Amino acid sequence: MHTKHGRIVAAFLCLAATALPAQSSRDREREREIERRAERLGKTIEKTVETNQWATLTGTALNNQLNYRGSDKGNTFGVNAVIHLVPEKWTFSTSATHQKVNGLMDITAREAGSFYTPGRTTLIPAGTGGAQDITDYDDTKLTNVMVDLAYNANARTTLSLGYAYEKYDYADAFNAETSALPQSVLTYLKANDGPYKANVGYLRLSYRF
Repeated sequence: MHTKHGRIVAAFLCLAATALPAQSSRDREREREIERRAERLGKTIEKTVETNQWATLTGTALNNQLNYRGSDKGNTFGVNAVIHLVPEKWTFSTSATHQKVNGLMDITAREAGSFYTPGRTTLIPAGTGGAQDITDYDDTKLTNVMVDLAYNANARTTLSLGYAYEKYDYADAFNAETSALPQSVLTYLKANDGPYKANVGYLRLSYRF
């Protein structure tokens, strides 16, 4: 349910039936070993760069020239763990990730072109032709956390109680707001790509046939 502040809160009860055979002690020990190996701290770094150039001519002479160099740099951190509080009875699982993407549209123009205005020299660094960079360009932050407590009633039945949280922030000079986008004499609607928060609680019953 969306609220006025862009928050989402949800809770549900889930009954899951899994067509799996009952596990032996050896199978459960093998699963625990796999889970122990899965406990980890991770990090990834990604970067993309794209360059476009636009120019206008007066006859064969160069008039205006604009260079657009858009870039995105993303960093993602994550951790997850599975802890057996009571072997074969109580299991606690948790995971958390955080991703930050920092975008930049680096714009430069020809100093002798029509974009150059001497009065802007105190606002925009020299050498850019009077064109200002766009710093709010596809900037995002995404954080999510999950915790789960599972109780094995027997070899076939598991009851789990869990909670998940997610927060999303977005900044973009073109798309972050919901105000109408003018294009010449026309007006277009815009999607709401703004930030949100989500809280989800759940109770799950699993039974193995």
